[in-house]
Amino acid sequence: MEQTGQQELFEIRLNASGKHYIRRFAGVVRVIILISIIISLLYIVSTLIEVIKLDHSIYSGNKLLLFRRTVTPFYVVVYLALFAMQIYYYWKMTRSALKGVDYNDEEEFNRSFRSLYRHAIFGALTLGFSILLGFFDFYLMIKYYLN
Repeated sequence: MEQTGQQELFEIRLNASGKHYIRRFAGVVRVIILISIIISLLYIVSTLIEVIKLDHSIYSGNKLLLFRRTVTPFYVVVYLALFAMQIYYYWKMTRSALKGVDYNDEEEFNRSFRSLYRHAIFGALTLGFSILLGFFDFYLMIKYYLN
């Protein structure tokens, strides 16, 4: 058996319908990215307003709430950096897929799956980071607001 460095488990072919839906998918992704950027900007503005305008004295005696307020700006920076990478790879995936379809370039089309994989990795990191703060917020809610 000859080894060529490339394994072909099966051959995939795209018909006109498949190409049509890849193009439609790319259009939806553009809208998702635009909305994501708007939400990210709103998130940054609301965090800045909270940090600048919120009265520090309301946290006196509540070390965990003060800690939460201190950590929030750092959380937002890390979260948005992970989110930006996630959006970038999502955009890059659709761009590679479209190029591959438009120019019948198998390598470019396959490259889109590498970007999709990276998008998923950054998505998992973003979710994990969100879960951490979400559990902390839930704990604070139970401790301070439901008692």
